[in-house]
Amino acid sequence: MIIKCTISNLKLNRNVNNENYVFSINDLILPHKNSINSNKIPIIGESGAGKSTFINLLSTMLIPDEGTITWEIEKKKFEISKASFKHLLHLKRHYFGFAFQNSSLTPFMQVKENLIYPQLFAGTNLYDAKKKAKEILKTVLRKNEKPEYFMNKYPYLELSGGERQRVALAQAMINEPYILFADEPTGNLDIKTRKIVMETLYNWVEKKNRLLIWVTHHEDDPLNAGVSSYINIYKSKKNSYYTATCQWSKI
Repeated sequence: MIIKCTISNLKLNRNVNNENYVFSINDLILPHKNSINSNKIPIIGESGAGKSTFINLLSTMLIPDEGTITWEIEKKKFEISKASFKHLLHLKRHYFGFAFQNSSLTPFMQVKENLIYPQLFAGTNLYDAKKKAKEILKTVLRKNEKPEYFMNKYPYLELSGGERQRVALAQAMINEPYILFADEPTGNLDIKTRKIVMETLYNWVEKKNRLLIWVTHHEDDPLNAGVSSYINIYKSKKNSYYTATCQWSKI
């Protein structure tokens, strides 16, 4: 399966903490054609450099002020720009999966409902949706944890931050997206659980031949993922504003 993203002459102007901020990329292609395990793309950079901004642009959560982001998926081409973003809903519904810092879980729904309703929107029948919800939840649990313990709980009232984050990852994978975006997916987890979750993501992307793009502050993630290249985000001060950009870097 061919999945490719081409970024051309991109620019996004923002104001962060009362400081002007320009995120710009001249030309960038994902995945890196010469990288080992190129379907796993970690994004690394210092705090405040623009890692979340970059993944939000890739996932169409943000639209650039200038330039284009073009996704090619299964011989279909989707161009995103300020002048053309008619593909947004189609991309998000059929090709993208999201696991961001601000959980996408609905607080007034139980865990099982949070895992079932995205499948119903995609056309899965209720019986199969219930069955798959339990199966996908198992993949992000520890060996001593049972799906039944989680299913009837409300995520923001009865789960810890780490438990909620793992359920959000299960939700992100539930409809088998072609590209899974994750913003610090293990940020609230202990070392042991973090290892379980990352191995689950790695196995999922390799088994399904999909693309995983994630923001991380763990500098050992590229090595643990077995990749030879990663996206490095960096910023600098220029006159009265900050500029930020990114490039491929080798381990």
